[in-house]
Amino acid sequence: MMKNYALLKSSMKFFLSVAVFTIFGGQAMAQLDRQYIKDCIRERGECHNVAITKTGGDAMLNGRNGYCAKNCPTDFVNKLKELHDKDKPIKDIHITENGSWVILWGDNGVSWHNIPQKMEEKIRYYNQKEETINSISFNDVGDWVIVTENYYSASSTEILNFLKEGEDNHGELWTVCITDDALAAVYENGYRWYGDVPEGCKEAAREVTFDVYRLKIAGTAWFMADKEGTYRYHM
Repeated sequence: MMKNYALLKSSMKFFLSVAVFTIFGGQAMAQLDRQYIKDCIRERGECHNVAITKTGGDAMLNGRNGYCAKNCPTDFVNKLKELHDKDKPIKDIHITENGSWVILWGDNGVSWHNIPQKMEEKIRYYNQKEETINSISFNDVGDWVIVTENYYSASSTEILNFLKEGEDNHGELWTVCITDDALAAVYENGYRWYGDVPEGCKEAAREVTFDVYRLKIAGTAWFMADKEGTYRYHM
């Protein structure tokens, strides 16, 4: 295990500091303000997924294709609106600290902006094979993970070994969240963590009575939910 952790650390080029602001959609954000997204979650009563960043770019999904978003990239929000207006189901969303993003929708639709080339090639490969993609996550330093119905792929052998070891201990891999300084993997019967995963997130994962299917982290913030939209979070 220690060998795998050391290899993973060398592969995942995590940032150790956080910028005081970032640029999303041409707008600088200097402080966190998650009240809007928390109000959306509370008012709608269920939430099956979110995209969160350390600097406050937040989005949430509810129902088939309902969404709220604030301080997110303009093209990301426009795509969510387009999918909503076309009545396409929206399954997974992810935004990096630098404003790159991916949206997983429909049976196997994927939309993105500024993602790693190898990750894009793998997405196209799975689409050609008609392999259903369940989860996509990546960061700004080239690390990524794709989880499909039958397979999973990653940017390095070290990450794959890390995920495989978790699969051996906890069963089928359901989803992964990868950031610039952490990785959280959710399995059928457990979890595996790497880097600066909030301790409150780990504690909540042990305590919740629902089956966690989505889990997102960003700094000290975290969110988890099952497929039906039962959720727990700290933001």
